[in-house]
Formats: sequence, structure tokens, C-alpha cells
Amino acid sequence: MAPMRTLDLFEWLVENGGPVIHYRTVTELVENVINVDVESLKCKLIDSEAVKSWLDKLQSHEVRVEQTKKGLLRSNFFHGGRDINIEVVLPKLSQLGIRAGMTEFDDKTVSWREVLVEAQRTSFEDIYLDDDQFLRQVYLHYDRQIVLGASLALAGYYDDTVQRHLRDRLNLIHKVIKQVGYDIYENPSEHNIRPKEWRNHILKWKLYEDGNIRLPFIHDICSFAVLYEKTSDKTVKDKIDTIIQWVLQPNHQSLLYNYGYIRCPHGLGKSVGWKMSLPGYFGFNAGDFNPTQLVIRCWMLSHFRSAINHPWFIESLKHLESFMTKRGTYVFPSQYLTERKGKGYWILGAYMGLGENRRRRVWGELESTFWMMKIKKNSKSLKKTRARKSLGSPADSRF
Repeated sequence: MAPMRTLDLFEWLVENGGPVIHYRTVTELVENVINVDVESLKCKLIDSEAVKSWLDKLQSHEVRVEQTKKGLLRSNFFHGGRDINIEVVLPKLSQLGIRAGMTEFDDKTVSWREVLVEAQRTSFEDIYLDDDQFLRQVYLHYDRQIVLGASLALAGYYDDTVQRHLRDRLNLIHKVIKQVGYDIYENPSEHNIRPKEWRNHILKWKLYEDGNIRLPFIHDICSFAVLYEKTSDKTVKDKIDTIIQWVLQPNHQSLLYNYGYIRCPHGLGKSVGWKMSLPGYFGFNAGDFNPTQLVIRCWMLSHFRSAINHPWFIESLKHLESFMTKRGTYVFPSQYLTERKGKGYWILGAYMGLGENRRRRVWGELESTFWMMKIKKNSKSLKKTRARKSLGSPADSRF
């Protein structure tokens, strides 16, 4: 059996996929080649069971604050692995095809967009007064800007506030990695940090002295994917590529999963955030290979020219190509497309589903094929952009 042509694969996705795959294939992969009523598809998408379920989880910031006051929520509702955390629910809805500009979505994100505006205006006074006050400053940046800003950007919001966040993070991180490289730790004998087992991996004070940690977290990489596609500023793209190249080096991949720990002014140690770890970097047969994160990492890095020619990306695509069927579709092992119920981090690949009924035998083939087509289209668009630029014609790529 000869493999299907690319257009035939798109038509197969449209004919067999549910509302999410149908809508996203038509609007993101096919690009008007197939004549369909997009508005009708959008209505079916919004009315689908998967979308309605996740929209219900997207409560306003005010509601989450009130629930916390009443004791109904007992932990952070920005960063976290529950299906009500903003860093889960916003990217998940975007993954299901819900984007900025859809009224049902915009109405539910107003308060969260206002939180980002307020966070950029706010700074705590006397942040060195005690360790709790310093941590409030850290979480002002981490939860209300890094996590929330990335989530809004992924959901299609690209207003002045989001752009300011993206560029501020880009400039801070780019400056620091050019200065310090991978020399990011303090001398362990200089500070009496609690707990003592963290002392060998305390980040240098200048990396976060104002509470804003100047290292690229995985949320930042998602943000930069949006910025990279949206901007035409070569200087901005070069800075992003420099950061991605830094992330792709063995020195970075060998660092702790969270880089290390910060020290508060009065000696308390704290773990904050995750670096961009790449599954399969040291071999797909290595004991630390985590297939749950492979597809989402390939999708993230498929947005950057500095990544698509890197050996890790090339070998990862070869690995995923090994799951091609005789007719040219793909069927990844189920752990590559994990869809957890209620608990798990979207950014770590815990919610990879595209709304397909997993009781249908074809669900894995549909979702695997869509993800693979999306990854390949992103990377091919970058190569086409480079070719067009060499001919002096404008680029036209989509996130």
C-alpha cells in the first residue's frame, strides 16, 4: 500500500476526526485548500463535549480568589497540575482550537488579562524585609507574569501587555546567558542555606536579586514560540535563537530539572520553575527517556529555526517517523499522547488529547497524525521562510 499524499492525509483527518481535529486541520493545516464552512465548524467545535467541559473549568480570577478565601481551594491556582490551574486550562483550550477572538473565550479571560496588566504595575515594597516578602516578589513574577503570560500568549492573546511581558523576559534572559553561560551556581560554602542538601545548587544572586529569575523556564520557551512567529524584527528572533541554542547544548541538558534553588535574603532555600529538558537527548533507550513529553517538546521547538536543524530535533522526528503506518498515517504508543483526568501539567505533556473519543479504535491514529502534521508543517514553514527571504519575498507563516 502506497502512503497517502499530504493533502490526502489532511482530507482523511477531516473525514474521520472529531470537531477539534476537523476545525484545526481546516484552519491550520489545509489553509483554504478544502472548501468548507469554517463558521459552521467553529460552532460545532464550541459545542463539542471536550470544549464545553474545559470552558467550564475556566473560572474568573475573582471566583478563584473567593474560593480560596472560603477554603474551597487550598493551593495556588496559577501554577499547578490540576485541571483548574490557569497554566493548564488556557493552553488546553487553545490546543482544542479555542482562541482569542472567540466571544465565549474572550468573556472568560477578561479578568486574567487584567491580572497580567496589574502584575506589570506592581512591586512589593521592602522585598528584603523577610523571606516571605521576598518570595511574594518571586511569585509575582513567576505566577502572575511568567506562567500567566505564557498561557495567554498560547491562547492567542497578543495585546500590548502580553508583548511587553514577552520582550521583557526575552531581554532579561538573553543578557544573562550571554554574561554567565552555564556558570549559574554560587560557592556552596558562602551561605548557610536551609535545607543543607541544596547548597551545591544555589543559583547566583544576580540571577534573581529583584525576584525576577533570569533563566529560561519551559513556560518562557512557549512564550518565545509565539513571539518568534509574530515578530518580523530580526534582532528579536536572533535573541530567541541564541536562547534556544543555549537550551539545546549538553551543558544545559545536564543541569538539574529546575536549574537549582534560590536563596532568600534570610537563608531560606526555595525551588522555583522548570528548565527545558528534552526527552531522548541522551538516547531514546536511556533510562531517563520520558515519552510523555516527547511530542509536546517537538511541537514547541518546531517553531524555532535554531532548533529544527539540531541533532535532537532531527533524531526525535526520525523516532516519531518510526510509528508511520503503511498508508502514511501515524500511530504513537498511547503514553506519547497521555490525557490525564484532573491532575497533571499540560506543559509536561499530561493533556495531549484532541477531543477524540478514546473508545474508538482510530483515536490514536487521528491524534498522532494531526500532531505529526502540525510539527512537520511548523518546521517546513521555517525552511520555506528562509528560502523566500533569500529570494527577497515576504514570509508567511502561522503559529
